[in-house]
Amino acid sequence: RQIGEDIRFIKTAVSPLNDQAVLPWARPYFWWVHTFPWFLWSLFYGWQRRRTRLNQDAVYAKRQKAHGIAQKRLRQAKNRMGAGDTRGFYAEVQKALYTFISDRLGIATTSLPMDEIIGELQNHALPGEALKRLRVLLEECDLARFSPSQLGLEQMKNSFAEAETMIEQLERARKKKPSLPTIAVIFLLLAGINSLSWASTPEELFDQANSAYENQKYEEAINGYRQLLQQGIRHGAVYYNLGNAYLKSGSRGNAVLNYEKGLRLQPRDTDIKANLNYINKEINITGRLKTQTKGFLERISEALTRPVSQRELSGGLLASYWLFVIFLFLWTAWLSRRQQLKPWLIVFLSVWFLSLGLAGLKSYDLNQPTAVVLEKEIVLRAGPGEDFPVQATVPEGTQVRVLRYAKGWMEVRLGDLQGWILQGSVERI
Repeated sequence: RQIGEDIRFIKTAVSPLNDQAVLPWARPYFWWVHTFPWFLWSLFYGWQRRRTRLNQDAVYAKRQKAHGIAQKRLRQAKNRMGAGDTRGFYAEVQKALYTFISDRLGIATTSLPMDEIIGELQNHALPGEALKRLRVLLEECDLARFSPSQLGLEQMKNSFAEAETMIEQLERARKKKPSLPTIAVIFLLLAGINSLSWASTPEELFDQANSAYENQKYEEAINGYRQLLQQGIRHGAVYYNLGNAYLKSGSRGNAVLNYEKGLRLQPRDTDIKANLNYINKEINITGRLKTQTKGFLERISEALTRPVSQRELSGGLLASYWLFVIFLFLWTAWLSRRQQLKPWLIVFLSVWFLSLGLAGLKSYDLNQPTAVVLEKEIVLRAGPGEDFPVQATVPEGTQVRVLRYAKGWMEVRLGDLQGWILQGSVERI
């Protein structure tokens, strides 16, 4: 036969003792690690798309190769200048300019007179001074075909330097759109990181607090567990042990508050649930006040995500994200297998969105304004003030739903009962 009942004992062996409340995206360099694959994919996709277009689009291929061909002709012109071939030098310079304008800018230099070519170049945002210099250079090339003896070596050197400058200026004048890699780099640079981390190990402090609890030094144990929380060790076992210490010291409200915080981090922990049930039996709230009225979305989020912690859901979200990224790389690189890989890509994308939705529901569930009564007993009034009549008394450790705030008071709901209490008498979970 059962003689009596008490709360379950504290947890003494916990490994690892870390911060269970911190989410992956709050850790150092998270955004760099998880956005870098998109930078690599954009580079690879852009390179593959460019290679395919070079093979299929002759106009595009000419445009991309125009600068290299122009530089090759300029090298040939330089060789002719070194050999003293004035006519050949200017012929190569003229071909370099006309071919570049034709291939890179899409202007038909073979069928248009010089004035119309200059007019077309004005549409490419080339400065008027540069157009004048280009006209002079082209006229020099024409002159060299008929009177090459009038142009000496020094003039050829000046013309060569001018031709190099004009080709570079024409290259910059072509309007460009930001490429995928450029967008990816900008995105990476704008991605924020949180570099806060704790380097100290908390096991020794945890053991000291446990030892104080076992020796019934509950205030000392409370201080030890609270120091762990202040160091960022928000672990379910720490909240559970702290709840035990508070309950043994006579603070039932703080015990419930910490049990609930621990249950959010370890929602399947049977010890926390058992101790909460023990306290609820002591509180002995009437049946009509136990059931809180909940909306449709809150009921859905509770049914789907209550047995799983937010950290576990975020881990599943990241796993589905990386599987989608891996298959996206395979789909991009393996052209011959794209049809076979497409269903898998859709599946992992769907799982990723499903995980994202569940994580959102969990966040909604955790952000519900639930609070715990910390005083021995509080009164629930009909309005925000001492002059309003008392509707009920609410014992310490009771959970209420916060509705709104006004003048140092808050309106709360407990089951089908609704009223006002002082703000300092409860604390949100």
